[in-house]
Amino acid sequence: MMTLIIVEAVVLIVLSILVFGLLRSYGAVLQRLHQLDNGGQSQGAPAFRTAPGVQDLPDPVINRTGEQREEWPTAPDIVGAGLSGEAVAIRTGGVAHDTVLIFLSSGCTGCAGFWDELGRHQEKT
Repeated sequence: MMTLIIVEAVVLIVLSILVFGLLRSYGAVLQRLHQLDNGGQSQGAPAFRTAPGVQDLPDPVINRTGEQREEWPTAPDIVGAGLSGEAVAIRTGGVAHDTVLIFLSSGCTGCAGFWDELGRHQEKT
């Protein structure tokens, strides 16, 4: 009986040390996040940045009067191969509609809904 009590006490001490260590590391993580967040004080939206090697947004178009317009240069046409190997060209400039590009992966579970909907649309046409 005494052996059982000693074993339980040792297990309780070891678990207490583990919990204390986890709480201490959790506190350090929260403290670091608080420093990164500038102490929770909002200073507006952060500056737009891209990852190294990724091209920044193009500069806005400046018209002849020196005013900045919210227009961007026309994107190039998209050319490639379709799912069956056929040549596909999608015109993006000089058309009366906007073009939205969606990059999907067949192994992405979040993309599965898009694939299902595209399959249903393909069956209808």
